[in-house]
Amino acid sequence: MKLKFYSLLILLVSVTSVFSQSVGPRSASGLFLTVGVGPRIPFGELGDQQAIGAGFDGILSFTDSDFAPIFFYLDIGYQNHPGDYDYYKNSDLSSITTNIVSFSGGARYFFSPLIKDMILLMPIIEGGITYAFVEKYYQYKIDLNKKDSLEGLSEFGFHIGGGLSFFLMDIIATYNYLENNQYLSLNLRLTLPLAFSM
Repeated sequence: MKLKFYSLLILLVSVTSVFSQSVGPRSASGLFLTVGVGPRIPFGELGDQQAIGAGFDGILSFTDSDFAPIFFYLDIGYQNHPGDYDYYKNSDLSSITTNIVSFSGGARYFFSPLIKDMILLMPIIEGGITYAFVEKYYQYKIDLNKKDSLEGLSEFGFHIGGGLSFFLMDIIATYNYLENNQYLSLNLRLTLPLAFSM
């Protein structure tokens, strides 16, 4: 049991020292899996129709000592927004629900640690491009005798964000721009190393 604990501790210290400090003479690379969850706050047209929703992300990121502390990542996300009650009162709708599935790619930069004695705390920024499939379900008020409808559309956009990282745990806010569906995502992320080589 102690051997497993010390092995895990050595692995985490090695990964942290390689990717958060200066590059050594040997090349090192790592692949990481991150899971994030948090609220999604709509803006613009989306904000007029929808209330705050919830979402989650699955992220694969990669870095190499040749370009650390920059990480490159692919992100798959899902979020759901219920309708805004005030919007219902002034429309023909009794319900409107928006689901967004997003596929993003970009780069994340880790700044020098603010704290590195007891814990490792680093500011981070990230940004990239986004493709999203947006599905909207419209349910009309019964007395109108209108048939409910389902609308799907594809949109391209971008995202940019920043926050604080404990390296294996991040707190980050990201602004996501899609032409008709802008939102702010607030995420708590947990990261696991999948592969590491030197």
